Amino acid sequence: MNFFEVMSDWAAKTAAKYNAYLARENAKVQELAKQKAIAEAKEQAEEYSLLVLDVFYTALQNCAPVIEAHVPTSPEMCVDESHIYVNGNGFTIYRLFYYRKCSDKTSQEVQSIMQSELKANCYRRGLPRLVCKVSFLENNRTSVEVAWKGGFPI
Repeated sequence: MNFFEVMSDWAAKTAAKYNAYLARENAKVQELAKQKAIAEAKEQAEEYSLLVLDVFYTALQNCAPVIEAHVPTSPEMCVDESHIYVNGNGFTIYRLFYYRKCSDKTSQEVQSIMQSELKANCYRRGLPRLVCKVSFLENNRTSVEVAWKGGFPI
């Protein structure tokens, strides 16, 4: 090997090591940015949690006779310990609960009624629309996952 081949080989190895270093550092920076974005979303979610809870509780009160729900005495009784999370698409989900009476309504029927009431309640308050997903759990407990359609209100 002559001098130029040795230098060329050394430059190629150095460039490969540098590219690997850059890839590792970029991955670290991207992970930090992702963690920061999730933390900011959680912080913003906490700020809006009382508003979401109030909108949900009002909607629950309004449609309770139709969906045959036991309305808690206070909105805070709808909240579980870990009621805020961010899903894979970056949307902040509020998981709220209530108890239902024995009923022949399906979760899809209850979801449709609840969705209509949430939409009307948001419209009255001038807020962006809230969307919900209703799931029936054991012991007549109902889980309602609520999220802002298109992100948080500004």
